[in-house]
Amino acid sequence: ERPARIGHGMWPPDGWDITVAIALDCSNNANGHHLIVRDMVMDNWPGGGMSSKGYDYLMVEDCLSIYGCKWYGWGASGLSIFGAKWKDYQDGEQFHLVIRRNIVHHNTQLKNNYGKSSASDGGGIQFDVFTSEFNYNYPVLCHSNLGFSNRVSGMHCTSSPNVWFVNNTAYENQYGGIWIGW
Repeated sequence: ERPARIGHGMWPPDGWDITVAIALDCSNNANGHHLIVRDMVMDNWPGGGMSSKGYDYLMVEDCLSIYGCKWYGWGASGLSIFGAKWKDYQDGEQFHLVIRRNIVHHNTQLKNNYGKSSASDGGGIQFDVFTSEFNYNYPVLCHSNLGFSNRVSGMHCTSSPNVWFVNNTAYENQYGGIWIGW
């Protein structure tokens, strides 16, 4: 089987603000959980490749996100996991979010962020804001991914404790391989 392909060769006309190829939004108390995104190709997309917000039990595996993020003014990455929310409140140590065996490259934001004089994003895989504000306590597993030639980093996390980076490869990214910041 051939993987699904999204966005090949699509460029927005002036004034358009297209966000991401795959947008998974479970903010506003929606019950987003137990989802698998597998074997997707997000190619040449004006915004990010895949973005999730507010999910629990999310697995992203065997995807390719390339040449994205160019024309989005809020910052974007090849694969972005934002504000995960703990849905079942079960104790335990298992990983609820697993990002594995993905390839992300040449994601480069060219458009300046709104209200800013420069662009800030264009990373490979991004984990952002898993703090207590979002009530997310489980470890997140990012393993066996490849990120190269992205504008920011191959993989990075911001305000996201408990992200485990295991057996990933990141090279020739403008601002580093795997970046961890608060």
